[in-house]
Amino acid sequence: RLGRDAEALTDLLMALSLGVEDTATVSAIGRIHLAAERFEDAERALRRAVALDPANPQARYELGNTLIRMGKTAEGMQHLREFDRLRSSVHDDLRRQFEDPPPKPR
Repeated sequence: RLGRDAEALTDLLMALSLGVEDTATVSAIGRIHLAAERFEDAERALRRAVALDPANPQARYELGNTLIRMGKTAEGMQHLREFDRLRSSVHDDLRRQFEDPPPKPR
């Protein structure tokens, strides 16, 4: 719901109340709060997203930026470094897939 953050937030919170708690939903809630400069709410949601999936680069990136904007620079930088590591790992995995094609069936 691009440009309709309040409506999107309502839908996402409804999904949570119905028991749909996944990284994508919780991260989206965090992004909406961050865009509205509700940093404490953004931090809470994004910490939950990272707890749900510590290997999710996007959640790490968003949490890192939120923490930096809140003045928690050292912790924010830790999350951004982890984001870089995760992103590099994904790129390495993709490169290996193309460099080492799967064996042909016999």
